[in-house]
Amino acid sequence: MRLGQKASVRLLGYANRQYNATVSKVLPSADAETQRYIVHLEVDIELERVVPGLTGEGMYHHG
Repeated sequence: MRLGQKASVRLLGYANRQYNATVSKVLPSADAETQRYIVHLEVDIELERVVPGLTGEGMYHHG
């Protein structure tokens, strides 16, 4: 995973719609328990659709 890498995000409140995203930040160390890294994404979504508690899943594109 690297800065600028393309991704897609599916937000659970919006059914199967996917939004384009770009990796904007990768934290330098993994969570000690889960061994997962925290990644920040810039998501191409209308601001009014972003609400507190909105969750989703991301898919990273290789290449």
